[in-house]
Amino acid sequence: TKLASATTHPVMDQVPASFTLGGTPAYNQGQVHSFATNPATVLMQDSHGNDGVAVRFYGAGRVVTLALAYGREQRQEIKVHRPEICYTAAGFHVAKRREAVFEGLEAVHGPVQGQHLFAQGQEGDQAVSYWIRIGEMYAESGWAVRRHLLALGIQGQVPDGILVRASLPVQGEQEVEAAWAELAARSEEHTSEL
Repeated sequence: TKLASATTHPVMDQVPASFTLGGTPAYNQGQVHSFATNPATVLMQDSHGNDGVAVRFYGAGRVVTLALAYGREQRQEIKVHRPEICYTAAGFHVAKRREAVFEGLEAVHGPVQGQHLFAQGQEGDQAVSYWIRIGEMYAESGWAVRRHLLALGIQGQVPDGILVRASLPVQGEQEVEAAWAELAARSEEHTSEL
């Protein structure tokens, strides 16, 4: 539910007054991390008082949307899903997709692998960069995630997971390469501890 203090925030223009976050409080627990600089602003809370929607602004200039979707338990039936699904469901056409290596981020098994997307929509185009971590694995494909979850499940393990997605409005495909580079740099800068 929207907090009274957040009803005039520009981010809230397109957000419904109330919606379900994760189905149960098990997937949305606690408060937003407190930062010494560029503090986060909580805009919505769930019915249990946990922070549900928050924004954090950095510097000046272009607005980059950084979305983090964390789940403590990743299973076949409930897991972080790929942005291609969400963008398509929201009416976008994913016109371009390319594998990405986020060189500034190191994982247990080497550089972080992810994807760059160019999504075209009626209200504007988006450059998107993302990666998904399931346990210690950075998912390159949906099938790789399924195999990984199956292998861990056989061992009795249920990993956590996170989707890190950054997006930026662009004016057509001619801007997408530069936008992907900017998104990768900003994502690496602000998510190096994930």
